Amino acid sequence: MNNRDIEKRLSRALRRETPDVLSRVLSAHEQEEKIVELNQVQPTIKKKRRWPIWAASAAAALVLTAGAAWGLTGAYGTDSLISIDVNPSIELATNRYEKVLRVTALNDDANQILDGMDLKGTDLHVAINALIGSMVKNGYIDDIRNSVLVSVDSKNTSRAAALQDELAADIQQALESSAISAAVLKQSVQEDDALRSLAEQYGISSGKAALIQQLSQQDPTLNLEDLAAMNINDLSLLALAKDPDLQGTVSGTVSDKAYIGLDRAREIALAKQPGGTIKEISFDFEDGRAVYEGELLHNGREYEFDIDAVSGDILKWKDDGPMDTDDQPLLDDSSYIGLEKAKTIVLERLPGAQVLELKLDRDDGRVIYEGEMITDSLEVDFEVDAVSGNIVKWDEEARRGQVTQQTQSPSADPTYLSMEDIRSIVLTKVPGGTIKELEFDYDDGMAIYEGEVLQGRQEVDFEIDAVTGDILKWEVDND
Repeated sequence: MNNRDIEKRLSRALRRETPDVLSRVLSAHEQEEKIVELNQVQPTIKKKRRWPIWAASAAAALVLTAGAAWGLTGAYGTDSLISIDVNPSIELATNRYEKVLRVTALNDDANQILDGMDLKGTDLHVAINALIGSMVKNGYIDDIRNSVLVSVDSKNTSRAAALQDELAADIQQALESSAISAAVLKQSVQEDDALRSLAEQYGISSGKAALIQQLSQQDPTLNLEDLAAMNINDLSLLALAKDPDLQGTVSGTVSDKAYIGLDRAREIALAKQPGGTIKEISFDFEDGRAVYEGELLHNGREYEFDIDAVSGDILKWKDDGPMDTDDQPLLDDSSYIGLEKAKTIVLERLPGAQVLELKLDRDDGRVIYEGEMITDSLEVDFEVDAVSGNIVKWDEEARRGQVTQQTQSPSADPTYLSMEDIRSIVLTKVPGGTIKELEFDYDDGMAIYEGEVLQGRQEVDFEIDAVTGDILKWEVDND
């Protein structure tokens, strides 16, 4: 209902409740004139002034009208926005009495679910049962895809939390009656400009937009467009793999029956390397493909793998070198490049320098050659990966007041992306965000841009490769 309709209702209520007092006012006026004429020959007597009866009636009518307006606001004003996502995405607006004011289909699948269904004025819980029943009937929810996302947007946060719990229970009960073991992922949403823009960009609900935004912040390598196209079951599997703490917001177990499952993926990895031990394994998406990725340890070495979640094919099997265990003896392994090769690598980076120190060491589980070298103007601390030979740390410090590479402008090297290029990369990832800081710097010898971007109530610290534009760091601070 729009504002014009509400105004009409208020006008009608005012006309009904306000009495027609015009004739009575005129009559009273005539009587008063006659009394004045008679009193012209009578002594003047002061009387206590009283409010006319019609004035009291009008005041009462105004009180009734105000009450009617308050009632109309409660009945027709939007109190909560609820989105239900499976693959169909449906949004319901409700008043404070939990009556449905409007239902919006957000994609073609939702139109099919709502075909011939008029839920306006219906109790919210009845409407939810009707929608879930239609999704089951049309094959959108079954044992293979059993996940539903419930999102509640309300100014009353405690009310939103209680309502999402109630709706999750409704959905669980509705699906149990259809012999389906459901998994309901629930969340409270506070829509802002960035979230609204993201939802409109991909034609999804604000609830689904909030979920994929959270996933993208946890893993910047994930593509927002790919995430938006995924159904809620796959997004739930991915969200739980990226953030196990989300388990507390999911009632039921998310089905992985569309895939080979974690146990089968473990069997495949161990068959590839008999006698190995699985260090870790989790569900993930790589280039739009569902995979199980993990690490396996065998004979002091570490292997990284990806297994197709549908076919079970091994897509990647990489020997990452010696095992990352601090108690493992640190000996010069045949797979290491050696001290002399490491020295050659750093001197190629800074010809004419003098290497003061060079030794084999371990840093965060990675075996490295670390050392120190100097020139007339520089002191350099460095680390070289013992297996690949890549320089993983390069810290320069000026000697005798000399200016180092770290004070150079990005315009000094045409291979670096510009500030505007970096702004575009950041704002593509967080539409509607505000870049608070952005500066060019060097980290471990790598040219980067680092800064902060604000998005709603979140602050994100980022680092971006100045040459490739790859996001190297994306840390979200919700406080």
